Amino acid sequence: MKWPRAQLVLFLLVVVGVPLLAWRASGYEEQAVYSAVVDDAIDGKIAMTAIAVSHPSDCAAGAEIDGIPHALLAAFHTANGPGVGPVRLNALEGRVPVIVWETNQRFFAEPRLLLGKVDGRSLLALSRVGFADDGKTALLCVESHGSRFSEGNLAVFVKTDRGWVLSNTVRTWVT
Repeated sequence: MKWPRAQLVLFLLVVVGVPLLAWRASGYEEQAVYSAVVDDAIDGKIAMTAIAVSHPSDCAAGAEIDGIPHALLAAFHTANGPGVGPVRLNALEGRVPVIVWETNQRFFAEPRLLLGKVDGRSLLALSRVGFADDGKTALLCVESHGSRFSEGNLAVFVKTDRGWVLSNTVRTWVT
């Protein structure tokens, strides 16, 4: 069977182009959520005395957390599941201190390095972002590792006309 050129182009666009656009959009949205974390930190909603690092984490969260929809929590666990690596924090570069990519890879390979301080600052570890099916709600773990204590908080962001806005936080652990 020979396909007319227009049908072949349309087929390729649907089979290759749509998934590629969806993949690029999800990466863009993940960076937009990271940017919102910094916006909220500047507003004082999340403490920002740290160098940011990408570090996939389940935030010690179980399958059920009060105040977080089950499907969103499941998407978060998938985004931070086995085999998932860190992401470059492109949206934060130039706005807040960010650990360079090569060092970020080392932290990911040896999680014990996340404890303590880097250059006299605590670490703000940002997990990968899980998105609700409709793409309007996002969940990530924001871990703060300092010299006196460390804590993990799940942060729920909602997409509005102004971008991603912090909606809720749930502390999942503290040491």
